[in-house]
Amino acid sequence: MNTRTTVLRPLALCLLLVSAPLSMEAQSNEEEFLLNGFYLRGGKLSFNKALVMYDETTEIWLGQAKGMLFFGLGYDYLEKGSWIGCGVGAHYSTTTLNPFAYEQTPYRYAATDVGYSWLLFDGDVYLVPFERLPFAFTVGFTLASSIHGYTLSGSDPTPGTNGKKSFNIFRYGYILGCKIVPLKLLTLEFEYRPMSAYSVTQTYELGDFAFNRDGADWYHIKSTTETEGMSENMFLVSLSIHF
Repeated sequence: MNTRTTVLRPLALCLLLVSAPLSMEAQSNEEEFLLNGFYLRGGKLSFNKALVMYDETTEIWLGQAKGMLFFGLGYDYLEKGSWIGCGVGAHYSTTTLNPFAYEQTPYRYAATDVGYSWLLFDGDVYLVPFERLPFAFTVGFTLASSIHGYTLSGSDPTPGTNGKKSFNIFRYGYILGCKIVPLKLLTLEFEYRPMSAYSVTQTYELGDFAFNRDGADWYHIKSTTETEGMSENMFLVSLSIHF
């Protein structure tokens, strides 16, 4: 046996004896958590109607129910044996809406190339009703940016009325749902998210169907005086991978 082997074997044995308790302690600490760490998330976000802006202070609610894929990342902290945990996350989703048109006497308008996106920043609290089940209720609050735009054309001669429109408005909403942990690194989420409407003094809503022209549905428009309320009701189904 050479001198190098004589030195390395005792050194390796010492390292093994030192690292083994640390490894066991780390594993024990890891097992103390139902969830602890960063995650990547993807799934489907569905809504029952879409809210877009006509101008900086006027909303149009569209009766379009659609779903869009989303992805996000975040951080969860939930100890085993604890009845409460918390998490934060950011998510992005985008889709396109159907063209729409409406009549506001004496003018008619048509919107095409309607883009519709969301950037969501979530804060969640997890409530664990049963210690032995990998399940938690989710309650939370979300701050959001609604990003949308379209090309408007119509008979209104006012300069600047027609053309490309884009809006980025602040929104907020609430989160009610549940989180299921079938495996240590995977979670399933089901959430209901009612979103607030933009605060306005005058709201226009599409009323009764009028006619179809060139593939676009035309509606009569109704004016209301609501200043605030709930708009999109969102439903989210997702899978998260923790690491």
